[in-house]
Amino acid sequence: MDLPGIYQAKNLITVLEVCSQLQQNGWSIEEEHIKIGLQQTKKITGLHGRWEIIHSQPLVVLDVAHNEDGIKMLMEQVEITEHEDLHIVLGMVKDKELEKILSLFPGLANYYFTQANIPRAVSAETLKEKAANFNLNGGAYPDVNNAIRSALAKASKKDLILVCGSVFLIGEVNV
Repeated sequence: MDLPGIYQAKNLITVLEVCSQLQQNGWSIEEEHIKIGLQQTKKITGLHGRWEIIHSQPLVVLDVAHNEDGIKMLMEQVEITEHEDLHIVLGMVKDKELEKILSLFPGLANYYFTQANIPRAVSAETLKEKAANFNLNGGAYPDVNNAIRSALAKASKKDLILVCGSVFLIGEVNV
């Protein structure tokens, strides 16, 4: 698969089962087409932001995880990724269960709270205030790219910078 991340194993099982069921119900799906589809998912669908590495030394990863299950899986991936310090650039939208999601983030990380340029976005300042209740501390940045630049300025070559929390936020990354 061209979609990295440990959580893709669950998605792969689902895709293969769906293909099997469709084949059993008369759909003509060749094994070679399934293979090509799995190898070129990003190219075929335009899907980005799933443990998408955009920089190395430090490692900068974009991930659209934005709900409780997605953040749980993302934190599992962070745990097995070799790095020294962790920097998290985080922006979310108002219709998410912020408290539940914020409780899943590690206290030992450098935080850069930000927001997407949409009306549904939680303001960087509000997110920073709510995160402080979970001992997640850092600065507030009105733009995701400024937040990433700040993280890059503070990070060492062996650190991990994770940008996550909103599909809209990931869509605005251009550094």
